[in-house]
Amino acid sequence: MDHRALVGMKPWLASFALPLVRDSGWEIFVLTGTRDTKSALDTLKKISPSGGFFQVLSPSHVGSFSHLAWAAYGTFLSLARGNAHYSQPELEFLVRVAGVSQVDHALPLVGVSPSAREVIVLWSGPSGWMTSSRFASMVKEWGLAPHPIAWGSGISPPSDWSRGVNAWAMERSALVD
Repeated sequence: MDHRALVGMKPWLASFALPLVRDSGWEIFVLTGTRDTKSALDTLKKISPSGGFFQVLSPSHVGSFSHLAWAAYGTFLSLARGNAHYSQPELEFLVRVAGVSQVDHALPLVGVSPSAREVIVLWSGPSGWMTSSRFASMVKEWGLAPHPIAWGSGISPPSDWSRGVNAWAMERSALVD
């Protein structure tokens, strides 16, 4: 992981197009860091601009940026195909990141407790709506201090799983289908 990118508030970015769907593509921006305990970051979750969504997540059950990008891709693909568990992309995304099918089970895994300091802030939606600098500026304005985090500290693959925490998280995410 390049810690210099975090210090400079440069988000991770992934772009993808969905097969069999004509659209302009989708993007995901992610920043990690620590928040002030009185931060307004949680209010970002209530904003759903132009078909996209913000999420503030706990890093304990997120394997990596790739895990988040995979969950976002699965979210928009399932919505486009009409086989999503939830009609709201932010809820579909939560269950996919957590690797469970019920939001009630996903929130304890990937939700942020009021006392948590380390967070992941994410925006995902149509390509072109958000820019890297706009996202970084918004997140900084909402109280995130960029800082490296411990990805996946709460993920426990079975003892015979040899491919690592991130692979286990992605596998669980894929099984939501």
